[in-house]
Amino acid sequence: SANSGLLFLKSPELNVNVGLTREEFVEKMSAVIRKGTKDEYGELFDKIDLTRDDLIDWDKLTSFVLLELYERDERTKLSVVPRWKDLRHLPLIHKDAVQNITFLKSLSSYLTVSRSGLIGIWGESLKLQRTLQITTEAAKPKDLWVTSLIALPNVNKVAVAFTSKEIYFAELNSKQGFSCQYKLQGLQGTVICMDYWFNSHDGNEAILTLGDVCGQVQAIAFNTALISLFERPSSSPEDENVTMIIKWQELVSGYHKCCYTLRHKLHGKEWVRQVQFHPFPISVAYSSSLDVFMSVTTSSVNSLVLAWREKLSHRLTTTTFHVTQGVNAFDFHSRLNLIGM
Repeated sequence: SANSGLLFLKSPELNVNVGLTREEFVEKMSAVIRKGTKDEYGELFDKIDLTRDDLIDWDKLTSFVLLELYERDERTKLSVVPRWKDLRHLPLIHKDAVQNITFLKSLSSYLTVSRSGLIGIWGESLKLQRTLQITTEAAKPKDLWVTSLIALPNVNKVAVAFTSKEIYFAELNSKQGFSCQYKLQGLQGTVICMDYWFNSHDGNEAILTLGDVCGQVQAIAFNTALISLFERPSSSPEDENVTMIIKWQELVSGYHKCCYTLRHKLHGKEWVRQVQFHPFPISVAYSSSLDVFMSVTTSSVNSLVLAWREKLSHRLTTTTFHVTQGVNAFDFHSRLNLIGM
């Protein structure tokens, strides 16, 4: 088609307004381009001459070229669209609501957890590897209710929250399965969402953010995570297989020097649906770096709260947003600095 335009350009004696007949077009294309057969040029003429009046002019030719380029562009776009594999049904192992799906890098596996405490461990190809059943002393198996699970990749652990207002910190390994090391008890409200962040340059620095049914957003800031999440009393056995009981008030009081807590209650008594923590780089507007805790509820008041803190500070300053229909979930794009709700 581009060569067709070339034919008109190389034929200044032609009256472009008059155009070319089929026979003229075939002869001149053969003489100018010297490639292809007369039959092929005849087929090209027929494609351009949609009105079938045995005549093509510059307008017909340009319309044809533009249409060809548009269709080629559309075909190119379709060719780069991901071609997803057929849907594959996974084994049905959970008999009630799946609370979380997360990736555990240390095992190269996906974890699913249901409300009843059944953990499914899936390979990267989503083949079921095994299942584990969580049990607690605080609730009978039929009364067990898991609300959230989050991976702690830098310390090879998971944190699991329950309606019994406690959080278990456990390792997942091939020998012992779900090996609970710490039980955090005495929380004021049932935690229903969690988020975990750690410093990729210094794994000792990590933050576990919690949202509960009482409208509280709380965080545990660890500073020696690779050594120990919490301090063991001198009377506590050295055996790591022995589960250590931690009381929330111990963290609030500062008893554990390896971590401290942060808290705000700007969501009133609304359930906190999702929390995220994000570190921010040094900004021109501030003398030091800022971190932000993001949280949402379905309330129309204080639907989104951003709680800011300067690096290593224990104080929070907040910004609130009101959304008429409330917010169920959100995500943050750090590079574009955008929040999608």
